Amino acid sequence: MTIALRPGATASHLFRQVFATSLLLIGALASVAHSAQPPALTPPPKSLQLQAGTLSLTANSSIAATDQALLPLARILADEIFLSSTVKLAVKEGTGSPGDIVLQLATPADATEAYQLTIDKQAVVSAGNYQAVALGTTTLLQLIQADGDQLNLPKLKIADQPDHPFRSVMLDLARRWHPLDTLKETIELARLAKLRYLHLHLSDNQSCTFTSTAFPKLATPGRSYTQAEWKELVQYADQRGITIIPEIDMPGHSGAWVSQAPEAFGTVDPETGKAVSLGIVNMVNEKSYESLDILIGELCETFASSPYIHIGADEIWAENLKELPEYQPYVKQHGLTLAQEGDIGELICHFIVRVNKIVRQHGRQSIAWSGFHHDGTKNVKIPHDIIVMTWDTNPNLIADAGFPVINACWIPLYMVPSQSRGPTAEMIYDWYPQKFDGWYWGEAIDLDPAKPVLGAQICMWEQRYNEVIPILQERVFALNERLWNAEPAGSFADFAARQQPAQQLASQILYPLQIEVAGLLEEGRPWFTDQLEVALSTKIPGAVIRFETGDRWETFPTADSPVYQAPIEIAQTATLAARVYDSQNRPLGGTRQLRFSKIEPAYTYRLLGPIPRTGWEQLPDFAKLTEFATGVAGRMTRDRAQQINRSMFAQLPAVGMIDTRAAGVFNPHAIELNGTLRVPATGEYVVKFVSWDGQGRLLVDDQTLDSDRDREQTLTLKQGEFPFTLQHYFRRDVNNLNLLVKPPGSDKFVPFETMVLPLKDF
Repeated sequence: MTIALRPGATASHLFRQVFATSLLLIGALASVAHSAQPPALTPPPKSLQLQAGTLSLTANSSIAATDQALLPLARILADEIFLSSTVKLAVKEGTGSPGDIVLQLATPADATEAYQLTIDKQAVVSAGNYQAVALGTTTLLQLIQADGDQLNLPKLKIADQPDHPFRSVMLDLARRWHPLDTLKETIELARLAKLRYLHLHLSDNQSCTFTSTAFPKLATPGRSYTQAEWKELVQYADQRGITIIPEIDMPGHSGAWVSQAPEAFGTVDPETGKAVSLGIVNMVNEKSYESLDILIGELCETFASSPYIHIGADEIWAENLKELPEYQPYVKQHGLTLAQEGDIGELICHFIVRVNKIVRQHGRQSIAWSGFHHDGTKNVKIPHDIIVMTWDTNPNLIADAGFPVINACWIPLYMVPSQSRGPTAEMIYDWYPQKFDGWYWGEAIDLDPAKPVLGAQICMWEQRYNEVIPILQERVFALNERLWNAEPAGSFADFAARQQPAQQLASQILYPLQIEVAGLLEEGRPWFTDQLEVALSTKIPGAVIRFETGDRWETFPTADSPVYQAPIEIAQTATLAARVYDSQNRPLGGTRQLRFSKIEPAYTYRLLGPIPRTGWEQLPDFAKLTEFATGVAGRMTRDRAQQINRSMFAQLPAVGMIDTRAAGVFNPHAIELNGTLRVPATGEYVVKFVSWDGQGRLLVDDQTLDSDRDREQTLTLKQGEFPFTLQHYFRRDVNNLNLLVKPPGSDKFVPFETMVLPLKDF
């Protein structure tokens, strides 16, 4: 998708630079014909031999699949080429003709991800299995340079394969519902970034999204997906070379599904017939294991292509199980002597062993989060065939115990809304798979090089669906660069330049429409003060754009939505959702949603840094910090507070909230807000700061108040108008500042912003 300035608009009218794309450049090739310079590809292949000359494809060319099994991939490739170039290639089975693209399965077949790409009289992608051929087609896409109705490819030979087999992203479906289209867009993005897996967190305390035939009450109403939808999604992913890994978190993080099916996984009071609130799988009830065997069997059937079942196994609180009458008989029967004496950890180890055995009996391998007793106990030895995703544990302890390790650490792999999106692409590129780090760790831990890491995964915890693609697209190419090749290919600046064509390609395939917005307050933020004019366009021949506007984020166009004819005028806060449809009224690409907020400017702001890793114990002298951005912030509105809170797992108080969230800045920083305060009457004003993880300072009329957390202080103010400065910084997690004031003679706090005047000039 392209967003650009309309004629006559100023630079301040450009909305969200991150979406800016160009259809002119499709591959990584600026000009390679007869050039000694190899094309810029992400990731760089292991071997590339550039030849003289160019292979040109036209609308008469085809994509030939030498094996019928590759026809789905050939059709997908044809669609991707069409979306990115508007050139439509036919798909056929066979060896192809000169000037064709050929997909072939090499013999003998193998399970590696190695592929070969040879471009001469044909463009031939060859590999020992479907997934590896899919990787080769992604490289081919990056090489294509469109020139009108012709596609040019440099003649070359590539032999390539990744160094780390586990390259993945995770979506948290249990805490935040995601439309099926968002999951498909994530799969397409994962394919274009050459990832291998999509891990889906299906259940937690908030909901269970998996629909079970055996346990129909398991799924949370309104939050789950049908078996038909799951199977459609699995096929969609398989055809793109992406394998979905399902996770049913257990025995902890299971409150939703245990409470919905207590007779199978929990406990029912025999006297009342009602569920006993456990918040955890009943690990001392044989019925639970019988039910888990059935449930895991269903998971294996639904996600048939996955070699793995993720069993969770982290953050387990199970002390309440000791109160159950079946506790002592069960642990005694199974020889859990430590559990008999009160060590619940031994029961947890026993549970993990039993569940892993069930997974193995269904022909799959278990993955678990770190956090369980990996050493086991004297009575229970945990098998080392369980793969451990390490997120908060010293990886050397896990590896020393004999477990395969996947890096899923907070830094730079956790994307949590409270962090305002979390680590940047540069942080990911400067990281390496054997480096494990967290916000609360004193320093990063390197895994011994002799203990290999299977790979790594970006974890999208608690994110709303509309944030998924913007966050992931910015980061997945950097992730794969560091997993594909053991050594980085140059600096981050080198990578950033090299990845741009791939980013543009992804944008055009995911959202083949262009958006021009006039009337925005400032670059990077969807804010306006008067009225917006939004123009939509697509370069897909014969296609139309259908759109909807509405008050809610959950606004989606359908095949019956209005067809875009002329620029759309927006005068109030609204969501605009648009999608391209072909001549048969079938959707092309995904839905682009934009939320435009009408605001009243109240502050100018400055962003400052850097902030030390461990933060400050006291607010620093802002005059000694470095300014790296400036802008205008608005008075908090109900809509803006809802926007902030809709992405937060733990809701922040809306009353008195100050907007400290700057556009495009996602990590700890300091912010200074400047405005004008209107004091209605002379007297003492009680000021209350509220900040979960930060500090604040208010400077007004030669008085200064410093605060941390919830604290009340007094200012003596004269009636009149005074300039003021509000300084704030957040340490690691939650960027929030609420400021309340109690005027003289009142017993109630009101938002500080009731005394802040609108900006006159901005």
